Amino acid sequence: MSSGKDSHRKKSVGFLIPLLLIFGISLFAWFHGSHSIDWTWTEDSLTVTDPGGETFSVDFADVITVTLEPQNDLGECLRGDSTRAWIYGVWKNERWGQYRLCAAADSTSCIVFQATDGFTVISYESEQTTRALFESACDLVSSALARLS
Repeated sequence: MSSGKDSHRKKSVGFLIPLLLIFGISLFAWFHGSHSIDWTWTEDSLTVTDPGGETFSVDFADVITVTLEPQNDLGECLRGDSTRAWIYGVWKNERWGQYRLCAAADSTSCIVFQATDGFTVISYESEQTTRALFESACDLVSSALARLS
C-alpha cells in the first residue's frame, strides 16, 4: 500500500518541478524585460537611470556636438545589460571609444552627445520619438550654450 502512496507522491513532485521551473523562468523574463529607463530632461541637463539602477547625466553646457546617427555596430558591452526592450550600460566601439548607452533595443537611430567627458548614446522606443527628442536636445543644448555667453 505504501508503494501506491510513493508512486502518487513521485507523480506530484514530477509534475510540480516543471511547473515551478516554467513559473520561475516566466517571472524572471517578465521582470527582466519590463524594466524601463527613467529620463529626466531639464533646461540644463538630461539625467538617465537605466534598468540596472545606474544614473548618469549629460550637462548640456559641456556638449560639443549632438548628432542623429544610425544605431548599428554598438560594439561590446563592458558593463551593463540588455532586455527585450532596452540596451544599456558602458559600451565600447571604434566609433565612440568607451561610451554610455541607454537605447531601445529595436531602434534604428540614436542621439549621440559628444561632451567634454565623452560620448553618451541614447534612443527611445520609436524612430519618430528619437527624432523628436533629437530636435529637442539640439534646442536645449543651444539654449544652455547661449546662457553661458
